[in-house]
Amino acid sequence: MKTTLIIMAAGIGSRFGTGIKQLAKMSDGGE
Repeated sequence: MKTTLIIMAAGIGSRFGTGIKQLAKMSDGGE
């Protein structure tokens, strides 16, 4: 599941540079 999230975040980050940062923060703190 984590791998999928990274792939998704990578694709989203390509369009929303800030979005990937928030996603990474959430994933890091959520887990």
